[in-house]
Amino acid sequence: MANTTNIAKFERGARFSTCSSVSARAFSTTTVFRGPLASGIKADHERLQSYHLHITSTKNPEERTRYQNMFIWELARRLIAKELILFPAIEKAIPGGLSLAKRGRDDSQRIKQELHTFQKLSPGDQSFMPMFESLYSNLLKGDMEEEALEAKQLEEHIDESESLSLSKSFDRTKLLAPTRSHPSAPSKSSFESAVVMLATPIDKIADIFRKFPKSDSGEDFLEKKPGH
Repeated sequence: MANTTNIAKFERGARFSTCSSVSARAFSTTTVFRGPLASGIKADHERLQSYHLHITSTKNPEERTRYQNMFIWELARRLIAKELILFPAIEKAIPGGLSLAKRGRDDSQRIKQELHTFQKLSPGDQSFMPMFESLYSNLLKGDMEEEALEAKQLEEHIDESESLSLSKSFDRTKLLAPTRSHPSAPSKSSFESAVVMLATPIDKIADIFRKFPKSDSGEDFLEKKPGH
């Protein structure tokens, strides 16, 4: 199992250290995060912003590799959680939710394809930074802004207990989701979600051999064992 204490400490530290410097760039002042689901999504966004800042602010190839893996790990899992938890809830609760969810799935598929390309690169590749900035720009301008507004809209149509339940389901799905991008894998119906989850153990075994950012204790963010 994962060292959950290290994970929590690392994610809290990443969110705190960069929140003030990047959140103003990322979101308009009119974006309001309210209930448990929207607040959890905001925390995810801040972590991604933190990893982006680490990658762009260092010239150290090993440090870039560590945060590249962290960025991929975070984004790949939450894209699956969106498709399996957030979009079905939008379809059910929001008027016009079917078209809203379809647009969201199309955006997620595009991001997954770009992430799949990026995860094959290393910091020594000439295309590493241009590809990363393109991915992050599309993520920031489209996916993250849209997601924040979708969560706000959704919470206007459900009560707080439903928001809390969705938030917990979202987090549980992230724990079970693949840690790398698999854009060819379907992930809409219950059967399709089972198919995409087949990649999880393979990804997690491969994570044993990948480098991740160091925790306060000097250990990698993820313990070097399967099942994190």
